[in-house]
This record gives sequence, C-alpha cells and structure tokens, in this order.
Amino acid sequence: MRLFPYVHYPSSEKSESYGLFQVVYRAMGAKIGKRIYWPGSGISCADPELLEIGDDVVFGSRSSLVTTDRIGSGRIIIERGGTFSEA
Repeated sequence: MRLFPYVHYPSSEKSESYGLFQVVYRAMGAKIGKRIYWPGSGISCADPELLEIGDDVVFGSRSSLVTTDRIGSGRIIIERGGTFSEA
C-alpha cells in the first residue's frame, strides 16, 4: 500500500510514474510519455509548455531543464528511452 498515492515510488529499473510531477507538468502544458522515472525531488523546468518527454525516460537526482535564457526560449525534446542526468 502506498502512503501517498499520487507520489511516484520506483519499484524497478524503469517503472510506471503517476506522480504529482507528471500530473502538474501535464496540466501546465508539457507533453509527457509513459514509464518516466522521476527523482524524489522532481525536476526543475520554468516553462513546462516547452517540454516534451518520450516514453521510458530516466531523470537523474538533480535534473534541471533550461528552456529560457536572456537570449530567448526553445523547446526541449527528450526522446523515448533517454537518460537525463547531471554530469
């Protein structure tokens, strides 16, 4: 039984994610696939409407996505099976 049903609890290498991050980011315009592994702290992205995440993507523990800077804005697309982590 899950203590918090809307929070993602990883159960395997890549598991289904019905977490709060996914729900919130979709509501804010992000396109998010299935079986996303979110870190416990979530990811940071100021403009979720510019974000596309494919199926089976894994994020590292301190992932941050920058879509806008002082020069302009751009879309970030992470394709199916991608791994996004800190260097």
